[in-house]
Amino acid sequence: MSGVDLAEAHLNDANLLGCNLSGARLVEADLRGACLVNANLSNANLSGANLTRANLTMSDLRGADLSKAILYGAQLGWAKLKDAQIADAVGIPEKWRLVWGIVTQGGENRKLRQAELRDADLSGANLAGADLRRADLTRTILTNADMRGANLDAVKLDGAVLTKVKLDRCMSAELLE
Repeated sequence: MSGVDLAEAHLNDANLLGCNLSGARLVEADLRGACLVNANLSNANLSGANLTRANLTMSDLRGADLSKAILYGAQLGWAKLKDAQIADAVGIPEKWRLVWGIVTQGGENRKLRQAELRDADLSGANLAGADLRRADLTRTILTNADMRGANLDAVKLDGAVLTKVKLDRCMSAELLE
C-alpha cells in the first residue's frame, strides 16, 4: 500500500500490523485505536490525522508529516521518529518530543540527567558528552549510538540494546568498579 491515498479515510480500530504505508497520504484520516505495530509510515503524510490510542509500537515514522495530528494515548514505544514533523502535533507526551529531538537534532553534550527514555529507539543517536546521570534507558535501542564521553553514572540500562555503541571515555562509577 506504499503511496496509497487514504486521505480522510475512516480506519478507526483497523488492523494495519506491519503494513507498508510508506509515502502514503493519510491526511485527516481517522486512525483512532488502529493497530500500526511495525508499520512502515516513513515519509507518509499524516497531517491532521486522528491517531488517538493508536498503537504505533515499532513503527517507522522517519520523515513522516505529523503536523496537527492528534496523538492522545498513542503508543510510540520503539518507534523510529528521526526527521518526523511533530512540532505542532497534539497530545504527544514530552518524553516522545525529547526522543524526537535527540534522534533528529542530536543529543551531543545535552543535559539529560534523570531523563525518562525507556522503550525509545535511539539508534544512531549522537549522545557524545551527554549528561545521562540517573537516566532511565530501560529497554532502549541504542544500536550504533555515539556515547563517547557521556556521563552514565547510575543510568538504568536493563534490557537495553547496546549493539555497536561507542562508549570510549564514558564516566560512570559503576563501570569503573
